[in-house]
Amino acid sequence: MIQQSNTIRKVNDCWNHIGIWGGEKPRCPELKKVVHCRNCDVYSKASRHLLERTPPSGYLDELQKVIAKEHKNEDYKTESIVVFRLGYEWLALPTILFKEVICMRKVHTLPHRRYGSLKGLVNVHGELLICISLGRLLGVDKQESESVSEKKIYERFIVIEGDGGQYVFPVSEIKGIYHYAPSEIYRAPSTATYCASSYLKGMLDLHDETQSGVLHIGCLDGPRLLESLKKEVR
Repeated sequence: MIQQSNTIRKVNDCWNHIGIWGGEKPRCPELKKVVHCRNCDVYSKASRHLLERTPPSGYLDELQKVIAKEHKNEDYKTESIVVFRLGYEWLALPTILFKEVICMRKVHTLPHRRYGSLKGLVNVHGELLICISLGRLLGVDKQESESVSEKKIYERFIVIEGDGGQYVFPVSEIKGIYHYAPSEIYRAPSTATYCASSYLKGMLDLHDETQSGVLHIGCLDGPRLLESLKKEVR
């Protein structure tokens, strides 16, 4: 470590003794006028003196080593997703798209719109929102599996918002919010045909003891999904 130079020791640090950060008496008479040591000329001159002083011996050499040292980029968990289940499949969407999760409620069907993924309208806090069958849009089998239904499961409606619109869709189960590093996403294997490839951003392995150790999550491309939802309701 670089040794402190004599120049630093010669600085009059009156602020640490009779000033605002000190406890010695009598107090500095200038405090009545300047209120705080930062407003005093003595404090300002001392700071300039420290910045303009000659660097101590070995300081520049040590600084050069620090700058030349190779820095490794840490892979932080900067991405956030909400994981949910549709039938047999675990999927996820970016957390930023989620507005809220609500209990199941009646879907009001629309006349002459009984086909496709548009289910109808759902009343959410007095506002009618478009309800979509995400499973039908993605080609996911909604039928429950025995392995997932061993515990009590509560179906929910998920409300998402983005690109100027709000949409509701039912899911079999909400797993929760999870964070991951971008490097953890990997390309979906060819066997993952349950979801249209255009909607799938990649796969993510989520370690969970309650679900046989590892869940293979299909991470959906949020913007692309919103674009398709817009087309569905036209």
